[in-house]
Amino acid sequence: MQLIGLLRSPFVRRVAISLKYYGIPFEHYPLSAFGEGYPILSAINPVAKLPTLVLDNGDILMDSGLILEYFESQVPVIQKLLPMTANDLASHLKVIGLAMMGADKTVQLAYETQRRPEDKQYGEWIERLTQQIKGAFNALDSEVANNSDWLMGEAISQAAISTAVAWSFNQYALPNVLDKQDFPNLVQFTQSLESLPNFIDTPIE
Repeated sequence: MQLIGLLRSPFVRRVAISLKYYGIPFEHYPLSAFGEGYPILSAINPVAKLPTLVLDNGDILMDSGLILEYFESQVPVIQKLLPMTANDLASHLKVIGLAMMGADKTVQLAYETQRRPEDKQYGEWIERLTQQIKGAFNALDSEVANNSDWLMGEAISQAAISTAVAWSFNQYALPNVLDKQDFPNLVQFTQSLESLPNFIDTPIE
């Protein structure tokens, strides 16, 4: 089984970390969707979307949420990263949604401000993305503060993984957009997770 994509992508990285917690072995193929990587990727996955996962039977899965949904259904209860009761699941999915929104809007803002020529950038769009990013991570900071009993419990969860991965990516891609001092709970929480072996072994690169 092969996971394709660069670990600087929060979507690739959260899949890689999650697979390690699931105890599922995989080969990592660090391929970019840009430049020379694009024709290689499009030959594997016609829509050239990352992450792409090639199963042992040759089937192709894409989209980090769908990939993780597949493996969540395969592992025994003790290895699951999501709760099984409806109310608890809703709480976890709320946090995951905020984390993935923060990550997605960070990607969009990075592309807009770092890849597009300055005279082609759309100021109103940049402002909207910035506000969405702030909204997502402000909400996550509150979630960490109010739900430390399960977010920072002994058992790792997908909500915890996604939150830490999203914040680390934001600080990597857009280090000057958010002030760390405004997100003390999120900073402390992410530092604690980034010190875990499965995170250390899966660095942003």
